[in-house]
Amino acid sequence: MDPGRDTTMRRVRLVTLLCLFVLLSLSFQTFWMKENGFLSHQKGAAEAFHSFSRKGARIFAAWGLGTRDKKNKTEQDSAAQSWVNQTSEHKQKVLFEKHKLVIYSSDFHISPIHDLKDLLQPLGVKFIDQSLSAHCDLTKTCQKGLKVITFKNGIGLDPKLIPEFYKTYKDDPQMESVDAFVCFHPSSLCELFMPFNKSLIVIASTRYEMGRTPAYRWTSWNRNLKKISQDPRNIVAGNNLYDAKYIQYFTGINAQVLESFCGYIEDKYVGNRPGFLLAPVRTKGFQAVFFKNYTRTCQEHEKCPSIKPVRLLYHKYKYSDLAAHQGIVHIPYQVSYMSIFEQYRMNIPLFFPSKELLADWQFHHQVMKERTWDGVHNRKPAKSSIPPDPRFASVPDPNNERNMTAIKYWIQFSDFYQFPHITYFDSEADLLHKLNTVDLKSISSKMKAHNIKLRKQLISNWSVILTNVAKYSRHFEHELESLNDKLNSASVSGPNRTGLISLRKGNVLLMFYLYFWFVLSCCCCCCCCRKTNWVKSVKEHLIH
Repeated sequence: MDPGRDTTMRRVRLVTLLCLFVLLSLSFQTFWMKENGFLSHQKGAAEAFHSFSRKGARIFAAWGLGTRDKKNKTEQDSAAQSWVNQTSEHKQKVLFEKHKLVIYSSDFHISPIHDLKDLLQPLGVKFIDQSLSAHCDLTKTCQKGLKVITFKNGIGLDPKLIPEFYKTYKDDPQMESVDAFVCFHPSSLCELFMPFNKSLIVIASTRYEMGRTPAYRWTSWNRNLKKISQDPRNIVAGNNLYDAKYIQYFTGINAQVLESFCGYIEDKYVGNRPGFLLAPVRTKGFQAVFFKNYTRTCQEHEKCPSIKPVRLLYHKYKYSDLAAHQGIVHIPYQVSYMSIFEQYRMNIPLFFPSKELLADWQFHHQVMKERTWDGVHNRKPAKSSIPPDPRFASVPDPNNERNMTAIKYWIQFSDFYQFPHITYFDSEADLLHKLNTVDLKSISSKMKAHNIKLRKQLISNWSVILTNVAKYSRHFEHELESLNDKLNSASVSGPNRTGLISLRKGNVLLMFYLYFWFVLSCCCCCCCCRKTNWVKSVKEHLIH
C-alpha cells in the first residue's frame, strides 16, 4: 500500500473516532445534566446542548459537506432542525401524585381561576371551585349548596359573616381537605378564610380594595393583608405589575407578580381575513371620536386598512374569529384585563396607544374609567380616600385623575406596556402607517416564542409556591422530601428558586472533565482537517 495513502487513512479513522467521541460525550453530558438539575437561571441543560448542536451542525457542514448543492443543504438543515426541535420538548412533571394538593376558590370572575386550573391541574392540583360569578354557567362552576356567602353579600362581605362562615365549615370534610385558598376577584375575600389557619394565596386581578372602598373598610383590609403577608405560608401578589405596585403603594408589601397565562385557548393566529378589529371601547362617545380622526387620516392616504368594532362585526364572536383577522387595535378601558392575556396567547398582533397618547386620552376623555373605583362610578377623583404607606409618600397618587404627572407615572405599569412585541401608535396617522407596514407574521412568531418561555417560567414559580403550601399542610407531612426531590429534578428555575439546586464537588469536576475532552477533541479534529483534505481523501480512497 502507498505510504501516503496509508497515512491519510489513519488520519481519516482518527477524525472519525474523535467525532464519535464528541457526540457520545455531549450525549452523556446532556443526560447527566438533566438528571442532576444542573441548570442556569433560565436555560436548561437540554437547551444548552441544543444550542451547541446547532452551532456544531454548521461547523460539520462546513468541514464535510462543502461540495453539496444548495437544495441538499436546505433539506439536510431542515432535517437537523426538526431533530433539534423534537428533542427540545419539555415534559411537565407531576408534583403531587400520591395525594393531590387541594385549592379552594369562591371567585366573582370566572377567567382568572379558570386560567389557574388549566395551568396547575397537570401538576397534580385539585380545585374546589364554588364560583359566585354571574357568568359561572359558561364554565359550569356555579356554587352548589354554599352557605353564608352569596352573590349579593360576598363582595362587600360584612365582617360579622366571617365567624359565621368558619363555624359553619370548620368541621366540613371537604373544607378539611383544602390545603390553600386562592382569591382573585375580589382579593379581599380572603379575609373570609383567615380563621381556617391554612395557606392563603391573594392575587389581585384589579385594584385590591374592591369591596372595601370606604376608608375605614380599606384601612381594616390593609391591616389584615399585612398579617397575611407576614405569614411565610401565604402569598400576596397581583396578576399584573400595576396591581402589585398599587398594593405596595398603600401597604408597603412587596407584592409578587403572578401573571395570568390563559393558555386554555386552542385557536391561534391565522390572519387570513382582511381588516383589523377594534376591541370594545367602554368610554361613551370616544369610539366615534377615534373613528372620526382615523377616517380623516384615511382620506389623505391611498391605502387605508379597515378597522371594524368587534361587537359590530360579531354579535357573539368565537376565538377563531379573532384569530382570523389581521390584528386587534385596543383603546384600553383598564390597565389589565383578561382578554389581553387571551389574545396575546393566541399570538394575535396587538396595537395599543403609546404611553404619551394614552395619558392624553385619559386626562381629557378618561378612556380608562375602570382604572379607579371612583371612575367606575363616573367620578373623576383628585386623590385616594386613604394615605399611602409612609415610604411612598413622594410617589404620585394612583387615584388622581386630574394630574397628568400622576397619570403618566401609573399607566406605565399597565400590562400592555410590559408585554414584548406589541405595536404602539402615537396618533391615528401613526396607527394607519403601522397597520400598512408592520410584519404581522413576524410579530406573531415572536409572541409565540415569548409565550412558550413564559409558560415554563410560570410553571417554575408556581411549583415553588405549591411546594411551600404543602410544607405547611398536615396532608403532606410525610411527602416533603419527595416533593423537594421532584422540584430539584423538574428543571425548575426562577426568582423563587434560590438555593434549591446545589452541586457536589465531584459533579463540578465531572463537568470540567467532559468539557476538557470536548475541547481537546475539537482541536484535534481541526488540526487533522487542516493538514489534509479529509473529504477529498475519502473520495479518492473510495474510487481506488
